[in-house]
Amino acid sequence: MVGNMSRTAIYLRISYDRTGEAAGVARQEKAARELANAKQLDQPRVYKDNDRSATRGARPEFEKLLQDVEAGRISTVLAWHLDRIMRNFRDLVRLIEAGKPHRLNVACVNGPSMDLGDPTGVAVASIITAIAQMEVEHKANRQRAANRERAESGEAFWVRRPFGYDFDQDGNVHVVEEEASAIRRGAQWIIEGRSVASVCRDWNERGLKTTAGEGGDWSVTSVRRLMKNPRYIGRRTYAETRDGNRAEPVDLGPGNWQPILRPETQQELEQILNNPNRKTSPEDTGVKYLLTGLIRCGKCGKKMYASPAGQKTKRHWMAYKCQGGYCSQRRMDQVDEIVEATVTGFLARPEAARLFSNSEEVSELRTRRATLRARRKDITALHGDGLLDTTEARLQLGKLKQQLDEIDSAIETASSSTPVLEVVGSEDVDTAWLELPVARRRAIISDLLTIELQPGGRGSRFKPEMVQMAWKFPGATT
Repeated sequence: MVGNMSRTAIYLRISYDRTGEAAGVARQEKAARELANAKQLDQPRVYKDNDRSATRGARPEFEKLLQDVEAGRISTVLAWHLDRIMRNFRDLVRLIEAGKPHRLNVACVNGPSMDLGDPTGVAVASIITAIAQMEVEHKANRQRAANRERAESGEAFWVRRPFGYDFDQDGNVHVVEEEASAIRRGAQWIIEGRSVASVCRDWNERGLKTTAGEGGDWSVTSVRRLMKNPRYIGRRTYAETRDGNRAEPVDLGPGNWQPILRPETQQELEQILNNPNRKTSPEDTGVKYLLTGLIRCGKCGKKMYASPAGQKTKRHWMAYKCQGGYCSQRRMDQVDEIVEATVTGFLARPEAARLFSNSEEVSELRTRRATLRARRKDITALHGDGLLDTTEARLQLGKLKQQLDEIDSAIETASSSTPVLEVVGSEDVDTAWLELPVARRRAIISDLLTIELQPGGRGSRFKPEMVQMAWKFPGATT
């Protein structure tokens, strides 16, 4: 015991506080204080875990209570019911181990009092905990069955509203048009070859928030997950969770809400986003300096890296230094300025947009694919009507499948993203460039240029022509 500190504790918990007003724990506390007064216990200390489930998630106040019990600072714990403190044997064992040396007593407003330092008290607590755990498992089974039934009927039973949808006063789902338009525009951008990062940045700049918690900024991961979610083509999926393990979602058919994306659009999105060759982020995401490792020494051909210079004087600066034969070094800011001006100057030109845009090619491929799919349907219908024999139908369908596979492969290749598309065609290329993180700018420069830094001799002043650049794309010129 420390000083006059109370050795009585009240533990309060409610699993789900839908109102956020903590009314449930307030009622528990009032009843527990009345019990403390009836037992003539000293003024209790309160440990409160509001809106916390005992079956999952952290309970910080419960952990504090265990620490104080183990330290001997608490000898009596009051609770609404034993299942407010624990719902599984793991919690019970931890409480017994912490309280047994101190003869911890647990008293419940609804239920018996138990001395956890006595075998009888431990037995009673074990029985009550076993019953509580059984109730939890029965409830979980009933909930899973109800969820599955609702899913199979096509009913929406989202715990929180998904981005793009909301509920009216009668619980019916309707489309939030501003958000739905952003989803459609983002999907089109990705199909046209722009990056997921550009969609993410656009949504954040427009002030669109996720619907998780109080609403946060979008990340590349959350945008990718949304674009591949079957919900947005009006499909109902269901994935059971047992013992903390979530099964693969099962498609249960159409839902009773309006789709935002067309099935063929999401099919193309999945094809693009699942492409293992698609560039998502460069390997050097932790690199701080723009051209370190991208420049080669014009004398020995070795890579040049950023390094401090001018250390023997009062003026310090960063420089790119040859790490091979230590042939030369040049100030970083001077080299960066020339390379960035060259890149942004080129990306601002109309021919750059034409060089890197693949939307026309992809559009043509999609048109050809739609024509072949229509022909495949016609052949199937003719065969079904008996107007085309099985051998001929199989021959023609086999040819069509080969052609469709080739077109799908071409679409996948043409749609693979390059970070250049995040800048090219922007209204203000310089601003778009500066808004990119260093890693993305490095990726663009690496895609566009090879750079050599020519030595100028000892004591020579820096000249722009020392930075020699060669374009990697035919048709690109400085």
